[in-house]
This record gives sequence, C-alpha cells and structure tokens, in this order.
Amino acid sequence: MSQVIIGMDTHKRSATIEVMTSDETVVGRGRYGTDAAGHRAMLAKAYYDRKVAAGKTPREAMRALKRRLPTSPATR
Repeated sequence: MSQVIIGMDTHKRSATIEVMTSDETVVGRGRYGTDAAGHRAMLAKAYYDRKVAAGKTPREAMRALKRRLPTSPATR
C-alpha cells in the first residue's frame, strides 16, 4: 500500500483537510465542521481516500469504510 499524508488546517468552526500520496498527488480534500458529525465525516473521507490511493476500487473502499465506521471512537 502506498503511503498517504493527511494535512489539516483548523479554524474555530471548521477544519480543512487534504489527502496526498507520497509523490504529492492530491487524492482528496474537504472542509468539515468541528462538531461530532463533522469529525465523523472527516474520518470517513480520509479513510476512503486512503483506500482509493492504495489501489482499491471505489466500491471496495466503501465496503471497507462501512465495516470500519461503527467501531470508530468518533461514532460512539
């Protein structure tokens, strides 16, 4: 699996992330709220982009994400 780097720029009411591969190709980005729902959405996006960068198809990445989310500390 290739490495991904997740950069984050935080502000009072939002956080912006950018997901890049080790060769600095951007594979995802987004802006999320700082509440619990925003945190869950940010984790889901980062996890999905990491799987796609690793060569998974979007369907495989979604399956892996659905399996992982219920056990994430952010969803409790």
